[in-house]
Amino acid sequence: MEEKYNQAIKAGVIGGVAFIVVALIEMAAVLTGSWVILLVLGCLALLLAIVVAAGAGALAVRYARPFLNTLTDAAIVSAIAGLIAGVIYAVMQMITSIIDASSMNQLINNMLSSYSTPTTFSGYSYSQSLASQCCCAPFVVILIIIVAVIGGALYGALVAKIH
Repeated sequence: MEEKYNQAIKAGVIGGVAFIVVALIEMAAVLTGSWVILLVLGCLALLLAIVVAAGAGALAVRYARPFLNTLTDAAIVSAIAGLIAGVIYAVMQMITSIIDASSMNQLINNMLSSYSTPTTFSGYSYSQSLASQCCCAPFVVILIIIVAVIGGALYGALVAKIH
């Protein structure tokens, strides 16, 4: 395997580890039980995910710079890094969705009891949560690849001066 692809894999794994942190922040937002904290940390996690995806692409170009001749090469290594980081993120989202489903049931029941509603909510099941994550995972990975390619192309054109 060419060295530039090895560097892309390394950058993708680093991006994946950063995405694990983002997924844990999202999970912490759900586990707090507060709607305000859920919204604030949820928005923060989204911004962090965009930065991590672009950073993974830029990091791949930075690591593989001696082996890149064109901006197309930079886009390819960025896409590989984005793919690896995205798959790690999707797997982590599937794992945390099981914990989030339990916490979300409790959060909704607490909200209903605060309005003196005698019903209990148990409709947000583990299987629905996991199934929704499985259905959305390919789209999340594709979006991460796109953002990583944009980050890698910007880094390659503006910083590394690849033409």
